[in-house]
Amino acid sequence: MKKLVAMLIPIALLLLCVGCVGQGNKAINSLGKYSSKVFYTHGGLQDYTDYAKYTYDDVDITKSRYFSKITDEREKSFIEHIENYEQWVDTIAANDSEDELVLNYNFDISLVSQDDYVYIYDDPDYVYLTNYDVCFFDAETNTLYYFHSNI
Repeated sequence: MKKLVAMLIPIALLLLCVGCVGQGNKAINSLGKYSSKVFYTHGGLQDYTDYAKYTYDDVDITKSRYFSKITDEREKSFIEHIENYEQWVDTIAANDSEDELVLNYNFDISLVSQDDYVYIYDDPDYVYLTNYDVCFFDAETNTLYYFHSNI
């Protein structure tokens, strides 16, 4: 019986992790191979916040079904999500100024232009702006910024 339980625990954890793969990961994977990546996280299994930057040498963002060009309406939603995200970063910083996400978060909203692309996913099972994935693709630098909040 102990051996059975010992075998089932890792399987259950693996299934749990597979279920945690966010919609943002699907969007990121749709772009293909990146040349570099930096990833920072804060939190644990349930409440966590992620920030990442992916750099691409060559990518055709228009071939991804997840991303859409920034319009005035999409920009407004994007900025609302980023402002919410930055409030969480500020909250984390107030409690732990040495947190890896706090130390490395450096997104600049002035990068946003009508030439860029965005993907936003709000989990319908949660209250608005509590569990989301946002991907912003800066077309000028071929850099994808990923923001995830599950608070």
